[in-house]
Amino acid sequence: MHSRALSTVAYNRGMRNSFKCPKCGGQKLWAIEHVQHVDAFGKVGGYTKVAPSSLTAAEMPEKGLLWGENVVAKSVGTLEAWACDTCSYVEFYAHDLSALRTLADHADSGVRLIDASSRTSPHR
Repeated sequence: MHSRALSTVAYNRGMRNSFKCPKCGGQKLWAIEHVQHVDAFGKVGGYTKVAPSSLTAAEMPEKGLLWGENVVAKSVGTLEAWACDTCSYVEFYAHDLSALRTLADHADSGVRLIDASSRTSPHR
């Protein structure tokens, strides 16, 4: 076992820290640093490209080429994945989350931050 895993196994059971699948205990893991997907453009006969997957997207106004504004979807957050080779269990980890705070300020964005540390327990 990797030396980093020995010190973090009790702290975090996630695969990227423990180097062990929390579902089946498997130790053969795939680390995918940048989760990607295939984007298709155009109609029939169009072309495809590999693009980074994002946590969500935000509609942002951009100045139009000739006049006015265009609303453009911008990716927010990137994804890393760890997958167990034995049972196919997958864990995702998000990066670059700073833009989520701005999205959470808009009620219709579908993004909100839940801070459970500020909740008081009903059991005292």
